[in-house]
Amino acid sequence: MKPIEYNSLLEIFHLNEFWVLNGVGFEKFITNKLIETGSNSSFDDFKKSYLHYNHNVPYFEETIKLISNLLNKDCYMSILSNISEFDVIQLREHLDLSKFDYLFLSTQLGIQKPNDEIYKNVLEKTKLLPNNILFIDDTTENIKVANKYGWNTCLATGNEIDKIRTEIVNFLK
Repeated sequence: MKPIEYNSLLEIFHLNEFWVLNGVGFEKFITNKLIETGSNSSFDDFKKSYLHYNHNVPYFEETIKLISNLLNKDCYMSILSNISEFDVIQLREHLDLSKFDYLFLSTQLGIQKPNDEIYKNVLEKTKLLPNNILFIDDTTENIKVANKYGWNTCLATGNEIDKIRTEIVNFLK
């Protein structure tokens, strides 16, 4: 896709539908947005462009290493993320998602953080007591909802690996 077309579509990343749709619904959503912006590009063009552009977005290497090490520990590991169908493709390049005990991905659940339902879904599926959950997120609003449900929380970005590591060590004690 031409950069100008891609830039005219940037608003879709702020729409809830982008993060909660998948399959045919996601393809129709993107196709309609392409038509609305007057783009001549197809869904496949958009997908290729999105994956190419976001392939250059760096993942937090130290965080990936820490997660990989924890996957071998005696604890449950889950991902709770607002993530598009395309982002799941790229996440799989960095992590073996089959090693996680649970995946709570907005694109598969049809809801996203900070919606209360996604947090209830985690509690229902895992059967864990809220105080046995450590939730790490980079958004204050998401942390507030997790706190409301009695979860242990850590507000941090992937760049704050020392803070994350300390919180995990303290939690596991």
